[in-house]
Amino acid sequence: MKRIVIAVIVALVVFGGTFAFAASLGGITTGSVGDSATVVASCDTDGVTTAFTSPAWDGTAKNYGVSQLDVTGINTACNGDSIKVTLTDTAGDSLGEATGTVAAGAASLTFSSVSASAVEGIEVVIAS
Repeated sequence: MKRIVIAVIVALVVFGGTFAFAASLGGITTGSVGDSATVVASCDTDGVTTAFTSPAWDGTAKNYGVSQLDVTGINTACNGDSIKVTLTDTAGDSLGEATGTVAAGAASLTFSSVSASAVEGIEVVIAS
């Protein structure tokens, strides 16, 4: 019985210490983060438009590849902010990422050549 009481006390101390440590980390704030699925206090709340430039034939991979994506329709309140775009496949895995800066409500991002037929999603994040 004494062992059980000691085990319970130790468990409560460990749990209490963990909870106190987590509480001291402070809260996570949304700041100015937004993504393609949900808008969270972003400088652009109505979405953006994306378009690839013409795909080019990749003789080594034997497929068409895309390497440049234009993002337009960005609210000018985002000008000067960083933009990051990830191209994803059907499983949501990254095929490539590119970063840049929003200027005049747009950004043109360059990727290493990605198979055009593999791209199923485009994730866009704009952050100040």
